[in-house]
Amino acid sequence: MKIFCLPWHCAHIYELVKLPYEFGMMVNSKRSWAYNSRPIPGNVELVPYYEPGKYDLAILNVDQQCAHPDIGKGILYRELNELIQDIPKIVINHGSPVWPEWFAKDKIVKKIKEIIGANQMVVNSYRAAEEWGWGRPIIHGLDPDEWFDLPKEARIVTAVSPAGLDTYYNRELFRQTCDILKHQGIKIIEFRMDIVFKDWKEYRDFLGRSLIYLDYSKDTPLNRARTEAMLSGCCVVTVAGHDTERFIKDGENAMLVKNNPNHVAQVLGELIADYDRCVRIGQAGKEMAKEYFSKERYQNNWIQLINETIEKK
Repeated sequence: MKIFCLPWHCAHIYELVKLPYEFGMMVNSKRSWAYNSRPIPGNVELVPYYEPGKYDLAILNVDQQCAHPDIGKGILYRELNELIQDIPKIVINHGSPVWPEWFAKDKIVKKIKEIIGANQMVVNSYRAAEEWGWGRPIIHGLDPDEWFDLPKEARIVTAVSPAGLDTYYNRELFRQTCDILKHQGIKIIEFRMDIVFKDWKEYRDFLGRSLIYLDYSKDTPLNRARTEAMLSGCCVVTVAGHDTERFIKDGENAMLVKNNPNHVAQVLGELIADYDRCVRIGQAGKEMAKEYFSKERYQNNWIQLINETIEKK
């Protein structure tokens, strides 16, 4: 079987193309691969465009920003969805219907439903399926052997999304938290802002040596970077959100914080002063992540969906 895809989110597609198929990945001026983020597996052929008759299935991508008719990734999705008519399509919706800067929730849901049409839609959390009102949840799965759990240095790190959705990523909470901690002499290191990694190994090494990882994205369907931190043995501090009640035990395998900068700063300040507690929580989180975010379960979920989609066609 050969599957057509494109690098919407390199970390996400990297796990997807580990499935036991051949992939043709469209890489051109509209979509490129971030080579410093992930290597390209050997079963992937880079192609400049979609070629009818060459594939058995296409996997496309959207998020809530595709509801806007003029944003580039929405235009790309519409072009490919119209072009690909000879094979079945599965669409991964990476977002949730939260974009108050532009559209209300009901308008986002309506517009995304219109452009998805009869295609099968996959979402990244159970909460996302509830918010959209449809969609098949497939929870991401990672290979724990690819992540480095190294001796920890007493620092707090976080990944800052470049997507530009302030409300979605809760960035105001983060800014206020940083201001409070600054007066205590505590700094949160922001990936891609305070430090830029030359390659994936350097990122995994730095993450694996970090004691605390802060995830403040309340509307992201199961932030993958948080799972990477868990598998690296970091003590994860996170705002409650998509499905956290399914796998996080507050104070045992992660720390849940209120959507309040004073509370976040208080928890971070207490943790950075208690190295042993952070290590214990980090190890418990790692064991949980190995089970809940299982690579084998993830691949089996996708194989089942692909088989169903091909048989239905």
